[in-house]
This record gives sequence, structure tokens and C-alpha cells, in this order.
Amino acid sequence: MSNTPNDLKPPWLIMRFFRWFCSRELQLYVEGDLIELYQERVNQKGRFFGNWKFLIDVMLLFRPGIIGFAKDIYSNNNIGMIRNYVKVGARNLWKDRFYTGINLFGLSVGLAFSFLVLLLVNYEFSFESFRQDTDVVKRLGVHYNIGGKEDSYVNVPRPLAPTMLEEFPEIEYFTRVGGMNGLETHKASFEYNQVLYTSGDVFIVDSTFFNVFDTKLLEGNIKSVLNRPNTMVLSKSFAETVFGDVNPVGKSLEVLEDGRKFEITGIFEDVPSNTHLPYEVLVSWNGYYDEEVNTRWFGAHTYAYVKLGEAYQVNSLIEKFSGLFDAHMKETFDQINGSADLIVQNIEDIHLKSHLTWEVNQNGDLASVYVLLAIGVFLILIALVNYLNLSLARNSLRKKEISVRKVIGASRFNITGQFLVETLLFVTLAFAFALLVVKLIYTEFQSVAGVDVLPFSLQNLLIFAGATLSLGFLISVYPSAILSGIRLVEGLKGRNKSTRESNRLQQGLVVLQFAISTIVILFTFVVRNQLDYMSNIDLGFEKDNVVVFQLEDSVLSANSELIKERIKTIAGVNDASFSSNRPGVNLNHTILSVEDNGAYNAVGSQFMQVDHDFAKTIGLQILEGRSFIKGSQQDSEFTFMINESAKAKFGWNDNAIGKKMYFQNDEEGNPIYMTLIGVFKDFNIGSLHSAIEPISVFYNREFGDQMLVRLSSSDHRMAVTEIEGIMNSYAPKIPIAYDYLALELDRQYSDENRLSKAMAYLSVLTIVISILGFIGLLSFAISKREAEVGVRKVLGASVKSVVLLFYKQILILILIAEVIAIPVNQVISNQWLNGFEYRAFPSFFELGLILLAIIVLSLGIMGFQVLKVAFMNPVDVIKEE
Repeated sequence: MSNTPNDLKPPWLIMRFFRWFCSRELQLYVEGDLIELYQERVNQKGRFFGNWKFLIDVMLLFRPGIIGFAKDIYSNNNIGMIRNYVKVGARNLWKDRFYTGINLFGLSVGLAFSFLVLLLVNYEFSFESFRQDTDVVKRLGVHYNIGGKEDSYVNVPRPLAPTMLEEFPEIEYFTRVGGMNGLETHKASFEYNQVLYTSGDVFIVDSTFFNVFDTKLLEGNIKSVLNRPNTMVLSKSFAETVFGDVNPVGKSLEVLEDGRKFEITGIFEDVPSNTHLPYEVLVSWNGYYDEEVNTRWFGAHTYAYVKLGEAYQVNSLIEKFSGLFDAHMKETFDQINGSADLIVQNIEDIHLKSHLTWEVNQNGDLASVYVLLAIGVFLILIALVNYLNLSLARNSLRKKEISVRKVIGASRFNITGQFLVETLLFVTLAFAFALLVVKLIYTEFQSVAGVDVLPFSLQNLLIFAGATLSLGFLISVYPSAILSGIRLVEGLKGRNKSTRESNRLQQGLVVLQFAISTIVILFTFVVRNQLDYMSNIDLGFEKDNVVVFQLEDSVLSANSELIKERIKTIAGVNDASFSSNRPGVNLNHTILSVEDNGAYNAVGSQFMQVDHDFAKTIGLQILEGRSFIKGSQQDSEFTFMINESAKAKFGWNDNAIGKKMYFQNDEEGNPIYMTLIGVFKDFNIGSLHSAIEPISVFYNREFGDQMLVRLSSSDHRMAVTEIEGIMNSYAPKIPIAYDYLALELDRQYSDENRLSKAMAYLSVLTIVISILGFIGLLSFAISKREAEVGVRKVLGASVKSVVLLFYKQILILILIAEVIAIPVNQVISNQWLNGFEYRAFPSFFELGLILLAIIVLSLGIMGFQVLKVAFMNPVDVIKEE
């Protein structure tokens, strides 16, 4: 062991436990195999995975025949004693079936839900883990400061990656990735044998793509598969969908949106779902774009990845970027009063930690994942608290049984073994019921989670079983240690008085349980309150009854004005408009030179192109000036509109109408000055996670990529069907894609909605489990004090005083729990709400009502049992004493 490198040594605490219980004869052989297997796992999948598997291996070795100090016991062929332990344990479980049922329900449900939640958390943290070289593959981004407006983008200038390859020896390979039919949409439709196939993960990539990403090629040569223009490679599943069992290499697919044909040159294995960049179809970059576009140092950006020689060289790239900027980009950026800094991201961090503009897909949220992790831990904690509370209470009645066992020769180890076997028997039952619960709820869980976490895979089942048995062993240690150490005299006399220490432990567990339940309930209310606030906040436009149609085909886009006019004649259509973008997605950014006291200053702004009906269709309010005039060539070439944030950014406080700016030149290179004709009221074009940004709006009177249609509040189906018919008359082969604007905006908060549903389920579960455990514990506590209550009543105690006797004790514990829960919830809630630019925290009055409701509910649950003992006949219990 001394020759093992320090970075490959197993956790010392687990190793020490193994050496403690393992017999000396076996230790020399088993320990070497354990260490060798641990080192192999660490090298393959990392230290966290190795430590976790090492713990499971050691726990599985804790069994008869290997345990050194128990060897003599089990070598005497005392299998019958273990069988007796099982029988006694089963009888005790059946004898106390009321408490067993409460415990079994709480533990099995807690195990089931925490198992699923923790699998989901593990999935969220596993992104890119299937790749072999994640430490050296990096994604490039860029941070711009243009005229004081700062933005961080996930996409970079197209010449950047090739130039870095030439000038930075740290880079071995690069690849650029661009979405087909739009950077963020990357969606295309293909035709083969007059059948239509659509994929939402189609990208144009450099020929070096497979040198950067280690996806295995099943067909084709990595050196030449994407070298030639008009070639593509397909994933195995997409190829099977289109071609069946036929080898597609050498065949061609036609892209319906632009009519181009691409030869299939290779097949790659399917990419797992836990990646930030899912791809089904990869098209050769070579010859796809105009060469002039590929040389621009600003605009027409694309995603870019590099593969380094060593992971530590990241800092070197950032340090050298200033020299590259001065040599290649400074001239361009001086013209727009801008600067740029390089961003280098680890690909395994992208899913949870990157929220730059123009992400490939919507990423996860690290704060929400940590909340989900807390959910899983809280669930199992509450279930274990229930089990410990009831076990400590019920097992204290077995002191006489334990003492008799000791009198007839049972050792402390025998007593401990009895309780250990009983606990493992109970935990095994809980594990079986937990699997049943998982089976029953998994469909609903999958719909909420949105992913398949494979709970019944062999690996996950083994981990679940190992973790459950480990928990069972751990929670049996304290009760068995306490009970196996009782004094013979006290046990034989039948004294069942609880010690001060055990009472304090039970009270502490009750406080912990109530505190966790209160935190969960309060945070659930905070999440729901924020989602309601975001649903009801004034976005600055009307989102209801607006349907957005995608004009993905060039024919549809070119005829958008004709299509719009025909759509407006349909019954049930109130208005229609086309635009380059729609509310709810990222807008393009540009640089404008705006008028400022006779000079022109470069500033950054989002921009979009719309027609004259845009403001009316989505209900935008014009605060100053006018909107665009239908068909006006003057408006399309020489006017623009802005929102309030842009007006403030440009410094146009009063009399803004008539101000000028330019951002492009005519064919002869002369600047085209445009005049401001109107100011919109601010509207949230994006998510409420971010503040409203400056938006400049230009008039496009000829075509658009999005068709926004406002329908009446009546049945929409007939109107939508007629709209699809009109679009199909122009592009019969293209499937018509549409979505409701309100739903699309809601999808911006998919993580929050998922978290809200999870918290709602958790709240119900924690309440149910806590109530059941509370009822069981209260029932037992009351049964122990029946004689005391009888004596009090004989001495003149009233029903009211008896009720207050019990209420006072539990009320103090609940108040302590709420005092603990309030600040903890405040910290968690504030941390979560910091992710929103616009947020609403519940009032203290609302939170106070929730806390009061928890107290009333808890005392109400006590009511029936307390009143039952308060009204009992004291003779019935005193005569037994």
C-alpha cells in the first residue's frame, strides 16, 4: 500500500473500516484487488466514480465469513441463529403492523422519489461525460464592449478559429459549427423517394469536426468524410429512419428549404442525449458559404471549438488574444468604437454554467439542479427521521426481552445482530415497495423531468440496492448499540422510562423533520409565486391568441406579403404580420452610429425587421411618433423605430422624433442616414431573467421569416387549418410549423416550471410522510403516558389541562423548527431569485399565514388522539399499574 501514489489511494476512512472488520487471513488478498480495481476506475471515469464504487464494494464485503471478529461465531455453523433472527424480526414487524405500515410507507415512498430525483440530478451533471477528452476540448466565445454596451456571445467571428490555429501552437484542431437555416434553429427537412424527413439538429461543420469531437465513425474515413463540398454524414438512427437497412453511403438527400442536394459520405454513432450539442446531420462547411462571409471579423458569427494539446493551456490562449485582436480585429472594431475579449469554456461546464447569448440549445440551471439535489436529500432525510423516531420509541419496549436474552447467554454482539437483521429485513421490504412505487409513478416523473433516467437499468438498480442496504445498516447502528448496552436489572424490572438523552434525540429529530417540511413548503410557495408573477406581468405586448408560423422555406419567405394578405381574409383572423424575429427569442445585435450633438457615436443595439402591421398584431403601444406606412419605400430605406430603453441608451431624452443614425452604406459606399419616426413602449422581447435591452426596429415591406397571426378568442382550429392550406399552396412539400406565442414564451421557463412541479410533489410527500410519522410517534408517546394522565385525572386534572399538557410540548418543538426554517428559506429563496431580473418575493404576511397553517394543521392532527386520552376513564389504566 505504501507504494501506491497518493492521488490513487482510496478514501482512508473507508479503507480503515475495511481493515477493521476484515479477517487477517483474507485481508492481504482482498485489499490488493480492491485497490487495483479502484485505481482502474479512477483512471477511466474519475475519482468521484471510483470513491462511490469503492464504498459499495466495501459495504458488500461486510458479511459473514469475511468479518474477522465474527468469524468464530459463524464458523460454528450458527446459520440457525440467523434464521431465528429473521423469524423474530418478521414476528415483531407483524406484531407492530400499525407502526410498521407507517414506517414502510414513509421509507419506501421517500426512497422511490429520492432515487428518481437523484438519478435526474446525476443526469444533469453527466453532460459530456461520455467523451474521452473533455479536458482539452474547449468552446470559444467573445465578450464585446461596443460604445459602452457589453454583451457576451457564444458565437465568434468566422476567421477567429482558423487564425488561432495558425498563430497559437497550443491548438491542435479547430472546427466551426453553424446551424442550417439559422444559427439557433438548426432545423432542416430532407426528401428521399418522395418522403419527407425532418431533423432539428442539422449543422454545417468543418472537415476537422471528428478530430475535435471523438464521435465514432461507423462508415467513412475521418480524413476525407467531410472534405468535399455538398457532402454530409448522418447519425446511425437517422440513417436507419430514412434508408432502413440499406447502406446510405453514396446516396443523396435533398434539402427542401433551398433545394440543394448533398451526398452521404459517412455514418456516425448516435450522440447521447446528455450533450449541449446534439447532432444528427453534419454538412460539409467546404463550399457551403460565400467566401466573403467567412472572412468577416464582425457579423455572421458561428460556433467554434478548439482542441488543445494540454488542458492547462487555456490561460495562454486568453493572454495571447490581445495580440491577435490588434493584428486582425482592431481596425474593424475601431470603426465601431468597440473592443473584444476571448471567452474559453470547458464543454462539460456548458450545460449548467453557460448562459451566453445564442446558446445552441436551452441549457440547464445550476441553481435549480442544486434545489433538486436538496429535494432528494430532504426526502430521504424525512423518511429516515420517521424510521429512527419510531424505532427508538418501539424498541425501548423490548428491554425485558433483551435482558432475558442476556441472562440465557446472549452476547452484546448477538443482540446487535438481532437488531441489524431486523433492520435489514425491514429495509429490504422498503426497497421492494420503493421499486413498485417507481414503477407506478415513472411515467408522470418522466413527463415532468423531460428525460429518461433509466431507473431499471442493472447499474442503477445495483446502486439503488447498495445505497438502500448501506442506509439500513447505518440507521440500525444507534438503536442497536443503545439497546444492547442496557443494564440487566432495569430490563428485567420492565422499566421503560426513556433516558434524557433518548428524549432529546427524539425531540431533535422531530424538530429536524418539521424544519425540513417547513422549508420545502415555504420554498414551494416562493417558486410558485415567482412563476405566477412572470405569467401575469405586463410584457408590453399581448401574447394570447397569437400563433407564430415559421416561414422556413425560401418560397414561403419570398411570398410572405401575399400569404399575409390572404390570411387576413380568413374568418377568425383579427390581424397578421411578418417579421424577422418573434418575441421570446434572442434578437440579432448590431452596431448603430447615432446622432449626439452633431456627432455620431457607435452604440450596440438589438434589432429586428417588421412590417407595418407588427405593432397592431401583437398590441405594441407607440408612445411617440408613428408606425410604418404600408408599402412605403421611404420608410423601408430611410426610417426606423426604437423602444424606450434604446431612447435612453442613445441619450435622446426629449424631442427624439427626427433624430438620425446610420449603420450601413449604399452601393457607392456612402452612409445611409435614417430618421427616427416612432418610439415603442418597452416590451420584454426575451426572458424575464434579463433586463429589457435597446431594440431598433426597421421596416421590411417585402418578406419575413416569421408570420404572427392574431386570432379571435373562439375556436382556432378551423382558422389554423385554412392558414396551413394557404401556405401549402406555395410550398406543398414543406411541413407547416407553428406554435402559440404564449406557449413559446412559457417554454423560456421550462426549468422553473419543472422545479415548481417537483416542489409541489415534494411538499405533498413531506407533509404526508411527516404526518404519518408524527401520528405514529404521538400515538406511542400518548400510550406511554396513559397511566400518568389517569393519575392526573384522579387528582382533579381537567380535560383542558390534559390537552394543554400534550399541546405545549409539541408546540414548542414546532416553533423551534419554524425559527430554524425561516432564515434558511430566506437564503435559499434569495439565491434562486437572483437569477431573475424581475422578481417578486412573497410578503411576510403571506409567509406568516403559511407558518400559522402548519401549526394549526399539526395541532389539528394531534387533536383526535389527545382528546381520546383526555376523555378516557382513569380506572381503566390505573388498575393495570
